[in-house]
Amino acid sequence: DTGRIQQCFNNNTVEGSTYVGGICGVNQNTLENCYNIFAVTGTTNVGGITGITNGDNGSIKNVYNTGSINGNSYIGGISGVLKGKGNTSNWYNAGTVTGKSYVGPADGYQDNYKGTWSGTGIYDLTVNTMKDWTLTQIQGVYLNSYFKRDESVVNNGLPILNWQ
Repeated sequence: DTGRIQQCFNNNTVEGSTYVGGICGVNQNTLENCYNIFAVTGTTNVGGITGITNGDNGSIKNVYNTGSINGNSYIGGISGVLKGKGNTSNWYNAGTVTGKSYVGPADGYQDNYKGTWSGTGIYDLTVNTMKDWTLTQIQGVYLNSYFKRDESVVNNGLPILNWQ
């Protein structure tokens, strides 16, 4: 219960049935400074970063998704389902999210979620708007110091994590 996933990325398509995520299927601890850029497809509990974030310590911070996320139910750009007391902070989703029920740009469903969405989450700005952000806007207004401008255009001009 003390595991940590950090500074990782997915650069290939992920397909599955239940609990499908671009980084991990089930997150019960800390997942930070990670990103997904490819399609994630499943049936239920599908997310760009995690299929489900569960438990009192399940947290997601400093992440982004630009891949398309597809499934039937509980489909989210960051996490398919949030459950427990963990915290989610400093993220953005620029990928399309499609499903039949419980679908959202950040999370598909919050099941007795007592955690907090803190910091900034971005899902309602256009891709072109995010590409035009200055470093001050990225680090001080919209996300945080873990992100920077994509000067090398490795992420189609969208903000990237500092370690990239």
